[in-house]
Amino acid sequence: MRATGDRVKTGHRVFPLNSRHQVWLACATLAGGLGCEQPLTAPECGTLLDRYVELLLNSDRRDTTAAERLRMRDETRHKAAADPEFRDCPRKVTRAQFDCAMRALNVDDMERCLAI
Repeated sequence: MRATGDRVKTGHRVFPLNSRHQVWLACATLAGGLGCEQPLTAPECGTLLDRYVELLLNSDRRDTTAAERLRMRDETRHKAAADPEFRDCPRKVTRAQFDCAMRALNVDDMERCLAI
């Protein structure tokens, strides 16, 4: 990438390349803007975890009461908070993976979305 203020020659005209252009060019250069999307937030990672627990309970333990579901969700969140891998969620899970996983109708589909 060129330094700010460098010039790019296009045809017969020369345009200065400022930092805003550099960011746009970097995003445009990457396929579909990958790497320039908004990273996930910690609350979104929590929502993702909740969705996974919900799908898992729907497939394996359909007879679970609402109170049990809430308890299991809270336990899972508590365990995840202590897990270094889960703390890396905002850095490791892309927006596209998150969107795909949140649309998933079952655990297998969700896991395919999150496969790295």
